[in-house]
Amino acid sequence: PILVYEIPDGSLKGQFLGHHNIVYDLSWSPDNNQLFSASSDGTARVWNADTMATSAEKVLPHPSFVYTVSCHPGQPAIIVTGGYDHVIRVWIQQGDGVYGQLLKEMEGHQGLVNSLCFDREGMRMFSGDSEGVVIIWNTYVHDQPRRDPVAEWNLHHQIREEELRGVTINCVQLHHSGRRLLVHGRDNTIRLLDLRLYSVMQRYHGTLNNRQQVRSTLTPCGSFVIAGSEDSCAYVWNAETGDKVAVYRELGYQNTVCGLDFHPHDHMVAFCCYGDNNPILIYTYDQKVARLDAGVTPDDPQPPLTPASPAGKTPITPMGTESSFMADAPMRDDLTSLQEESRRANRMDQAIQLLSSVSKTSRGSYHSTPGVPGSTMMNSTWGSTFDRTPYTQSPLGTWNQQRGWTPDFVPVGGRPGSPVKGTPPQLSFKSGNAKQGPSVSVRANRAMSPLRQTVVALYDYQAGRSDELTIQRGFRITVLY
Repeated sequence: PILVYEIPDGSLKGQFLGHHNIVYDLSWSPDNNQLFSASSDGTARVWNADTMATSAEKVLPHPSFVYTVSCHPGQPAIIVTGGYDHVIRVWIQQGDGVYGQLLKEMEGHQGLVNSLCFDREGMRMFSGDSEGVVIIWNTYVHDQPRRDPVAEWNLHHQIREEELRGVTINCVQLHHSGRRLLVHGRDNTIRLLDLRLYSVMQRYHGTLNNRQQVRSTLTPCGSFVIAGSEDSCAYVWNAETGDKVAVYRELGYQNTVCGLDFHPHDHMVAFCCYGDNNPILIYTYDQKVARLDAGVTPDDPQPPLTPASPAGKTPITPMGTESSFMADAPMRDDLTSLQEESRRANRMDQAIQLLSSVSKTSRGSYHSTPGVPGSTMMNSTWGSTFDRTPYTQSPLGTWNQQRGWTPDFVPVGGRPGSPVKGTPPQLSFKSGNAKQGPSVSVRANRAMSPLRQTVVALYDYQAGRSDELTIQRGFRITVLY
């Protein structure tokens, strides 16, 4: 059965009966009044979440396993399914019968259709298969009563990334901006695709997934990527930079964390696991725990309280020490110097180990920082995260009462040491002798040459625009400006 729980009290609201085998996918209608399910029993079903009737409103029969189901955001009566036979089917809920009406079958995939999603307006649909191919479909729906509503549904573009060839795609999810697509591949890597260039713009490493169906999701704000893993953990990354910011190691699961989802309107995330007697865990954001994790001394010396869960109900657990991936409160000045020094030393050790793994040169080639034993001048691509020396921002210009503002930096297109426009020249007088009279020399001021810094690329980066460079892991880069 499919069980429906009320959150946050964890009470069982109802159950839907009818599937005879594994349920692979669940999705809600835009108004949350209907629930759609896909199962290996060869059917997709439509359930009424308003009346909580135990039997399905509509049954959509298929000749094979059904792996994914979703409804059109503009016309919830139109349902799309995909499954084992490589075909995407479009259905509509019409009539009083128990079975839905098949409108269209769309071919184009050469592998199992594991996931699909729509954009916000319903103009495009994205589907991923077991061969590593993502297909974009035109899904405009006609509202004229006598016309086929899906007559103009067709294939728009196929994304065939070389690094995704032969990689099973577990799930796809559209970024809230509509210009990026999260693709979870079964090769231990999650990718973010740029839908304008049809290329990979970010990769997320760390999760273990090469055998089972594991899902990932974007937070509603688009700032974080959360994914399950076959090592019984869940991982969180910064969506923009790709940095791993948290690991859920204390979920208590012994098997693969296969499914998770983030609440669309609240700071809650749900986890589930394969196997019997594994509860669904709901984690909610706790600001006190997050501040303790950040090392901030709380105003109230009492420890944060864990909400009590009713007997026999799903516990609502605050995010633990390793689960709090986002803190609202800024770092305060009341940290002790010992704690701060220990934290910096740990970050420096991690940076040195990471740089040593990607650099082929010996450590002796790096210049040590004066006053900091064991440190290096080499900066990582993570910026000041592992930089032990304090950052001081240099002014971009100076103000003169007579001449106004004059820049102190090297102009774009100029060379280090070239004259800066607006800087007055230096005049020097040289007294003459009997043979040669006095002379005047004019020398233009030159800007101070910027300090050249060397960084090491920690990850591969594929250029997506003409003003970018393709970088491979281990490249040494000299920063001139």
